[in-house]
Amino acid sequence: MDANRDPRPILIRFDIPTTSAQYRDDVGVWIIRLYDTRQLNALPTLGSTDLSKSGQVVIDGWSQPDYDDLRPNMPRVFVRGADYSKGGLVVNGEHNVIRGLGFQRFKDILRINHGGNTVEGCWFGLTVDGQEVYVRHESRPEYGSGDAAIALAVNADNNLFQDNVFLGLTGAAINIQGSNDNHVLRNYVGTRADGTIDLAGVDPESLCDPMATNANWFGGTGINLRGDRNRVISNTIVGLLIQGGALQTPPDAIVISSEQYQDNLIQHNVIGRDATGVDLWTCGRGMDLKARYAYVLSNTIVGTHREGIYLPSGLIRNNGNLMRGNVISDTHVGIEFGDLVPDELRFFKPAQVSVIDGTHLTGGAGDDCPYCWVDVYLDDLDGDVEAIAYLGSSVADANGNWSLELPDALEPEHGLRTISTIRNYGVIQYFEAGTSSKLSRLYTEQRKVFLPLILRD
Repeated sequence: MDANRDPRPILIRFDIPTTSAQYRDDVGVWIIRLYDTRQLNALPTLGSTDLSKSGQVVIDGWSQPDYDDLRPNMPRVFVRGADYSKGGLVVNGEHNVIRGLGFQRFKDILRINHGGNTVEGCWFGLTVDGQEVYVRHESRPEYGSGDAAIALAVNADNNLFQDNVFLGLTGAAINIQGSNDNHVLRNYVGTRADGTIDLAGVDPESLCDPMATNANWFGGTGINLRGDRNRVISNTIVGLLIQGGALQTPPDAIVISSEQYQDNLIQHNVIGRDATGVDLWTCGRGMDLKARYAYVLSNTIVGTHREGIYLPSGLIRNNGNLMRGNVISDTHVGIEFGDLVPDELRFFKPAQVSVIDGTHLTGGAGDDCPYCWVDVYLDDLDGDVEAIAYLGSSVADANGNWSLELPDALEPEHGLRTISTIRNYGVIQYFEAGTSSKLSRLYTEQRKVFLPLILRD
């Protein structure tokens, strides 16, 4: 079969016998080793730049039988490069599917040049047992498992990347560069195949130190977005770090890296907490959003060693970013605006809590945020600005007044913070509807203390 010449659609299935020299009977894996180092890319290009002659090819790794029942729901076919400096597979054309394969020892693993393609159920940069990073150059571990696992060309739109695992990449797990309407769903980034980290092998003294090569976890880098209307939903991102010098900046989990792009959705992602619900860490920021009109909704961010959410840019560049329902804990600053953000937003005071009466809240005294959405969050008293639980929302009236019923009364060790989101242009001067503030100061229930009355003669 010639996937670049035969009529389409084309289905490439696997049925390699266990008698093959490529079979490892201890783990039930067939390793296809590539030996030709003369080409820029280790694998032949899939399709051509002529879209009429490309696309509609399905490479189905799940079709390989699991003869020894050793690998349910895991890739059984691994493709291993011959040279750490070579790229992997270049994908041309539309409506291709790459499913259920493992990739090792490539630089950029998949390069996708067109739209409408799917990559699902693949492992990028893991050992065949799914427990560690497969380092692409044994004597240069700082090269990690590869540069980018999936790199998109400009205008490679409407692709789907779901249920993959990425570990140890030094450039980006998924690098979307100038393409739109892509979906990134339910992937594990920085973890073992089961969405966890080898905690027993990590020395707390080495944690997030890029120079500590022993007893450390190098989960690699995260997801980078440059484009419009991309959707990053329900991904688990943990333990990101790459080897380097003392000045190595730790990678952020999700980055929108250019202010010219808009309308990206980041929702229901879990950062710093593994797939079993254990709170861990990631070494950079949870999100770095050089963005406008981004929708950042109902994410969980735990244990970042920098800001939970950071918006660094100026007026036009950080306009209309909506942040609601995000839970941010075990981090010094939950949401921070950079020095280039205008003072009108940077120092805007979110909704005030006027009265805490059991489960009933009222607010708005002195607020200048008419018709704003008011989101209320729980925090503890440790001095860090966090949002450890989302408690609900209200809508202010024309005078900025609002009220809310809490699910439970506050405990003595807890307080409340708010975020306000404007619903009309100019409520925060110069800023569009949908612009959210950062977290407010901490509000605690005022408790009255009655001293005993002592009568004296």
